[in-house]
Amino acid sequence: NPSNVKNVLDEVIVPVASPAKVMADLKGKRIASGPGIQNVTLAKTILERGGATGATVVELPIGQHVAALAAGQIDGAYTLEPTGTIGRMNGTSRVLEAGVISRYVLGDNMAPWFGGSASLSSEFIKKNPEVAKKFVAAYAKGVAYVRSKPVEARKYLTGYTPIEGALASEVPLAAYTMYNEFTPTDIGHFQKFFDLFSEKGIFSSRLMVETMIYKG
Repeated sequence: NPSNVKNVLDEVIVPVASPAKVMADLKGKRIASGPGIQNVTLAKTILERGGATGATVVELPIGQHVAALAAGQIDGAYTLEPTGTIGRMNGTSRVLEAGVISRYVLGDNMAPWFGGSASLSSEFIKKNPEVAKKFVAAYAKGVAYVRSKPVEARKYLTGYTPIEGALASEVPLAAYTMYNEFTPTDIGHFQKFFDLFSEKGIFSSRLMVETMIYKG
């Protein structure tokens, strides 16, 4: 992305009336994360590195984060959009800090976080090289469409995703990086993200991102 504006999808949110101003204010608090080892590891790392010592992380489906904050069951949540936008629009929560993976895991506020991928197995690519190429080309076409016509692309959020109504025009659109657009710096940040899971013992050995990027 040539500009310095990031489409930020990862955030820590708190109830709208929470006195918390910075991450360290969540010391000893009860904080939700999405379910699964990846979400829990990231939430714990963000809180720890942000100075929120003694915080407890509880797994909760992301769709329940805003309601749990409103009901006072949790004091904050490491969550993903559109949760923050939903909470802001219904007046129950506010974003304490956005772009938390870049800041606390990658160590650079402007670092890109590749939080998901469209993946094909090596076996599938070997067995169906032409089909794989068609899939990647179709995906690239979709990415180009979202980039060049974001307003028009938003209408497809309704019906194809859980994002409905007014939310479709408010939620930040995800940014995409195609396999042939990765720079060495991007690969370095992506590797740093993977390395967190090796360091924490979630991966039994270090996985190298470079070897997993589609080569065309």
